Amino acid sequence: KQVETLFAQIDAVSQSDAEAQSSGVIINTPGWVTGKGFNILRETIRTTKSNIVIVLDNERLYSDLNKELKNENVDVVKLPKSGGVV
Repeated sequence: KQVETLFAQIDAVSQSDAEAQSSGVIINTPGWVTGKGFNILRETIRTTKSNIVIVLDNERLYSDLNKELKNENVDVVKLPKSGGVV
């Protein structure tokens, strides 16, 4: 519900502000990506009308999101972690 309320406000601002309309939002989600965590992530992507999802170094999450979102207008991109990151 909180995500829906937040993004309703963002939609309202972008309807009346050309600069906001042409900008984007970066959403950093927690690393809980299995079970209920995956369901929350998937619904967050849908609720926020995300069109690009970047998955950092997680082949399974990348594959699962591609399957779940294949019929939606969402590009799922997998990137490796930067060297030295643990």
